[in-house]
Amino acid sequence: MAKVKMPPVLNSFPYLVLLTVIFSLFFFPVPTKSDSDSDIVSELLSLRSQSNAGVIRLTDDLLRRILSPPHRSFSFLIFFDAVQLHDKAELQLPTLKSEYSLVAASFIANNKDTPHHSEVFFFDIEFKESQHSFSLFGVSALPHIRLVDPNVKNLKDSDVLDQGDLSRLAESMAEFIESKTKTTVGPIHRPPFFSGFWDAIGSGGVCSRGFIFCCGIASCVDDSWAQKLVPPRDLVDAFSCSFSMVWMVYRTALTSNSEQRSTRMLNPKD
Repeated sequence: MAKVKMPPVLNSFPYLVLLTVIFSLFFFPVPTKSDSDSDIVSELLSLRSQSNAGVIRLTDDLLRRILSPPHRSFSFLIFFDAVQLHDKAELQLPTLKSEYSLVAASFIANNKDTPHHSEVFFFDIEFKESQHSFSLFGVSALPHIRLVDPNVKNLKDSDVLDQGDLSRLAESMAEFIESKTKTTVGPIHRPPFFSGFWDAIGSGGVCSRGFIFCCGIASCVDDSWAQKLVPPRDLVDAFSCSFSMVWMVYRTALTSNSEQRSTRMLNPKD
């Protein structure tokens, strides 16, 4: 029987191995770590631009993709939410969520033209939609806010915002972020009316003192008119004291409710 003689090139085993490797690399390119992280960041920036106040709705699938790259270049915060608990006044979930959105919007506005704009992302997650993610973090009570930095391997080891710090609302959240990351949130941009209202309460009667100041200016024009308009000193002090008491009660309620919040457990059957 005559033997078929193979061409020398095709009979070379090293050549075949090299050809196989080239073929594999050409048709099955291996994604690099940086490309994977870059793709995730691009997707999150797009989602953030489409979201309300820059807070992205987190799902089980999105969380899985965020955690898939071996190395991550950004930190992210999660506001754990449950719509069925919004009517529980002691939890104040709607208020806290609104403050959380203020922090997110302020961070974006303050860092829009800086390299830090993609270093922190803000998410909220709904219990009924993503119970698996709640279990990954070990979250069983609300309110609950976590920060996951790039080095976290076990999600249960991520940083938790202490409920006792929630009394200062958005400002506390911003300080929490800045203490755990190298990124500056910047000033909180509140709506003008809301900001002025709480500033007046917090100062314990700025409105009343401003009123007296205006009356003082008016007295330069018509002293008799100013005397009729300015209320008695005792009434002004009482008004100022009332504003201070309202603010103190509000702040105390937020702080004292922290223990009640921690006992508000999540039930999948709710």
